[in-house]
Amino acid sequence: MYQCRKFTRRNLLFLLTIGVVYLLLDHYFNGEDYGDNREKLVLIEESIKSLANQGACKMPSLPVDSPEMLSFLKDEQPIECGSELQDWVACEKSICNIKPEVIKEKGKITCDYADILRQSDFKLSFGETTRTSGSYTLQGSDFVRAKCWTDSRTERWQGLLIGIRQDEQIRARSSWNKESALNVLMLGFDSLSRNAFQRKLPKAYKYLTKYLGADVLQGYNIVGDGTPQALIPLLTGFTELELPDTRRRMKNT
Repeated sequence: MYQCRKFTRRNLLFLLTIGVVYLLLDHYFNGEDYGDNREKLVLIEESIKSLANQGACKMPSLPVDSPEMLSFLKDEQPIECGSELQDWVACEKSICNIKPEVIKEKGKITCDYADILRQSDFKLSFGETTRTSGSYTLQGSDFVRAKCWTDSRTERWQGLLIGIRQDEQIRARSSWNKESALNVLMLGFDSLSRNAFQRKLPKAYKYLTKYLGADVLQGYNIVGDGTPQALIPLLTGFTELELPDTRRRMKNT
């Protein structure tokens, strides 16, 4: 038993040593060039200059109702969000009210409201508590905590709610008083192709194109795998590799 345990420890030590040596050698020979965008740019330029990529750009014809694609698609069941009585309070813009149907079933209801104040990405606090049986207006935040109970105190409910408070300081700060107003709005959906948008969101597509007069980028194609790789060329005219490296793990960035 002792010899077997000693043999196992010896094997583990040997494998660990081999792993450490391999990592050190790999870092020594490839560490400086690992992830270097210059090598990737050279490969891309060589690929572009190859004879296989010298033909004219042909826009593919991709029918929305292609049987080959439709065979992989299926309709999902609607998400069940619960009954109207599950939440006692609802917020509309900056006003939060106890739902009439809840009052009708349970009688008089009183609630304590406290604004949720964000201090940082990792810390928050609650504002002063306001007790009322009527409506509550959001004060210092778009988020509020509500704790409610019936007049007999036999039933209780609490939840976190969201609204859009009216803050004149924010409206004044975001007004366009120096620059010209926007006249172009680009709307994009990440991880969703144009055909998939038409298949799954036909009402939204019809509203955008028919009622809002939106122009669909029929010839837009992704030039990389990922959101930055798709948006950076669209916004700057350069690929991600052609711009200065901004990755934190790389030196001199």
